[in-house]
Amino acid sequence: MYIKPHSTNNEYIRAGDVWVRNFTKAGVPALSLDDLFEDDEYDVMLKNEVSNGNFTKISRDLVEARKVVIISDGYNFSWKHLSITKFPKDVVVLAVNRSMRNWKLMSPSLPLEERRSINAYVVNNPYQECISCLPTAKVPYYPTCIASTRTNYEFLKRYLGDKYVYDVPPDPRFGTYKNESYWNIRRII
Repeated sequence: MYIKPHSTNNEYIRAGDVWVRNFTKAGVPALSLDDLFEDDEYDVMLKNEVSNGNFTKISRDLVEARKVVIISDGYNFSWKHLSITKFPKDVVVLAVNRSMRNWKLMSPSLPLEERRSINAYVVNNPYQECISCLPTAKVPYYPTCIASTRTNYEFLKRYLGDKYVYDVPPDPRFGTYKNESYWNIRRII
């Protein structure tokens, strides 16, 4: 395994098609080495970042979880997600993609002991299609949302629940963008 040092003192390893930063190394700034977007997409990312700049940063709060399950929509989601009611209550439930839109476990028709809430909905989609992940009038459930600063601004504007944003590692192609967050999460396409 080759560890690539960087002028910022970060260390990176290659994992498939992306560089993964050693996030445990203290005192070094996060920096993305991957070209994940086409040149014409940077305007969209920058517009979202500027528009989302007034939301509360999650890095201001202490967030800790020892047991986490990430739930995404997909094959047989409508009945497979029901199985998490059997998980211990100390398991944190994070929902992604369109899973929140079809979440049946908070229905008033369910007995209280069969209900299970989403601890947080995590989103990072910068494009207009992100709006299709919003809850419907039929299932108007809005758990706390944790979004990348590059998430589609219209999605966050329409989101009715509590919203927090996190920073992604700066991309040198963004130019002078300054990131002052304590921790960063990166979207991998």
